[in-house]
Amino acid sequence: MLESEKCKLRSYKHFENDADYGRNWAPINWAFALVIKSRQRGKIVADIWAGKLCDEIRKFKNCLQILCNYDWVPIPLAYPQFVILAVYAYFAICLLSRQFAILDGKNVSCFISKIFNGFSVL
Repeated sequence: MLESEKCKLRSYKHFENDADYGRNWAPINWAFALVIKSRQRGKIVADIWAGKLCDEIRKFKNCLQILCNYDWVPIPLAYPQFVILAVYAYFAICLLSRQFAILDGKNVSCFISKIFNGFSVL
């Protein structure tokens, strides 16, 4: 973004409300305007190409909107910590459960492990 565009973007006082996020979509509107001006000046030869460019810009805008929608939903701080703890506990238990216990020179858990290993099924 050029300095003149940054100044112009900051000058939009009516987009200061954080609820509508209008200032975030100004560059997308500028891209649409550039496509229309380019078509009018003859830099884009056919209307179908201008339409395809507008469709691609619209797809990009929709993907950004989906990303903003996910950003508006707050994730509790305890949830990622719980998931990390659960994964670490699972792998620690799997690591310990696959060890063979040797008692009196015999491999006690070898027979049980070959039949059914419960933590591997989880």
